[in-house]
Amino acid sequence: MAATITTRDPAAEAPVPAVAASNVMALYWELASVDPLVRQKAADSLLRALHAFQLQHQASHPSASSTTATEDNLDELCAKDVSYGLKRLLRGLPSSRDGARQGFAVALTELLRGLDFLNVTTVLSLLTKLTQTEGAKGQEEREVLFGRIFGIMAICQAGMLSRPTTTQADIDTIVTSLLKFASSKSYLRETCFRVLLTVVEETKGTALEKGVVDAIIPAVLVNEIENPEDLWFALAMQAAHPEYDWATVLPSWKHSRVLHRKNQTQLIEILKQSTYASPRVHSVWDALFDLLLQNQKESAAAKSSHNVALQDLWIQLDDALYSSTHERKHLGMLLFQRLLARVDSADVAFVFTPQLLRTLINNLAKQDNYLHKVAKQTATVMSKLAKERKEIALQLVLQLVGKNGHQRFDIITKTKTVDTILGSLEEKDILTYVTYLQETFLNQKDAETDPATVQSHRHWALNQMVLLLKNGRIPKAENWVKAVARFVCLHAFYDVQKDDPKDSSVKKPVPAVSEVTRAACIEKLSALLGTLTTMIMKDNSGM
Repeated sequence: MAATITTRDPAAEAPVPAVAASNVMALYWELASVDPLVRQKAADSLLRALHAFQLQHQASHPSASSTTATEDNLDELCAKDVSYGLKRLLRGLPSSRDGARQGFAVALTELLRGLDFLNVTTVLSLLTKLTQTEGAKGQEEREVLFGRIFGIMAICQAGMLSRPTTTQADIDTIVTSLLKFASSKSYLRETCFRVLLTVVEETKGTALEKGVVDAIIPAVLVNEIENPEDLWFALAMQAAHPEYDWATVLPSWKHSRVLHRKNQTQLIEILKQSTYASPRVHSVWDALFDLLLQNQKESAAAKSSHNVALQDLWIQLDDALYSSTHERKHLGMLLFQRLLARVDSADVAFVFTPQLLRTLINNLAKQDNYLHKVAKQTATVMSKLAKERKEIALQLVLQLVGKNGHQRFDIITKTKTVDTILGSLEEKDILTYVTYLQETFLNQKDAETDPATVQSHRHWALNQMVLLLKNGRIPKAENWVKAVARFVCLHAFYDVQKDDPKDSSVKKPVPAVSEVTRAACIEKLSALLGTLTTMIMKDNSGM
């Protein structure tokens, strides 16, 4: 019979002083609600009550505000309910009950922000005493360690690091603790490094800033960059502090710059390790994309750069991610979603790599495929982005039905992805897409050795043009509707022998149009005329 591990719930164990009002006490329980709105309301009500208690206390103890806070005099400086609240919130951070940790952390942050006479030394000491790890094992040890990390983050986010009472020794204690937690448990690393970066951010502009930077960089990168967290830290710190002597901590990296183009292979090897965070996307990726996109804009302005180019990195990642494990393919599709939301319309094409599209199509096609869920999510993201950023809608369609995609994308994947995105096209983009379809019909020289392929491509182009007219989400404008009708009619009844120099839409098809395709044109023209009789169109002036 399997052993059952029973863990304590620190959020519910704190002794209750007689002075605490019953309605205030109930708020501590509501802080643990799984409903974020209930937690937020409870935190707001609790803080208002504690603030009122503290004002009353300070009115009756006017000299207390000028006294240095310590553990010994905490009950003298704070109202009893406030002192109790501080300790209970600290003690409750390790609780994994429902939403307790999140609720207690939010309330603690705001309480510390309001008690400006408290110093970091005192709060760190209380945190250590009230979240003891001695004797804790397994799940209980995990919760206690997370509680301590959340406590340190609360100290940072409350603005305590910028208080005049904060010393370099306080910072050293925080950094040492976080690095100890990160090295002891791999699942804590990313969270610990997020707090480390917050420490740097919160001391920016203070008297401690230089000392913090000079101490934290060699402490974190003592073995250079070994994992995604080290890389995340190095990227953020090099961007914020380029003046630091990076050669002292990154001797094996070319030019001591992580994003120098000669370090690209080394960079990818470390990035591949980030799949351990699956199904989440590790924080290093957002930091990397933001920096590369920023460098791309700066490089375009300067017309030269020694930095890793986003496009080059993405091409190498295409092979590293999509020719590998399910975990890496899953990560690849999530990264595609994030990058697609960030790039300009001119850069959309390079994000659609051949292996990405192959992976996407294969996994959309069958519901029992391992990656079907994330592939479906990716298709939904594309449709949503097309509505939000209409300037990229045309590029999305061209990539999905283009060379590396599939002309019958929606049919093969059993989705309406292309159809939905087409509904987001603006008028000028619809005309561009019609021109693309016409070129697909006319220029089949790459496939002319296979008549069946030529015929398939041309029939697809015809179908797409007629479907544009039938799609109720697409606004019907005279210019592109006339272009479609004229083109279909031309190839239904005429054999074009040469290009018309005066009319770019009249071109000789390569190879020549077969009788089967001409019959298809006649059929589509009949359907097209039937649709036109019921259509309400805008003229070129938009009326």
